[in-house]
Amino acid sequence: MTATEIRVTPKKGFQVFDPALRDYLPAEGREVSETPYWRRRIIDGDVTESAARTPEQKQAEAAAELEAEGKRREAAEAAALEEAERLAKEKAEAGNAGAGSEA
Repeated sequence: MTATEIRVTPKKGFQVFDPALRDYLPAEGREVSETPYWRRRIIDGDVTESAARTPEQKQAEAAAELEAEGKRREAAEAAALEEAERLAKEKAEAGNAGAGSEA
């Protein structure tokens, strides 16, 4: 049987350790297994609890992230292509300037 998942978000300005992942919760929070540790953090006021995302919400967020990653990749490729074209143009101009001075 799997543990119930809850979504926890750290109180503003707090760093709350996640023992399962051995890091700190991100400011936007994350889903964690409901354990006594997280219940204590909620009672202490270190984190706030919200409902875990539904499978449909998770799927929609994953699709949005994939789309965003694709757009970031396309932008990076376009920038790299522009830089390569600029460098090729500079090289060609430098070659033409050198050939003209030899005459």
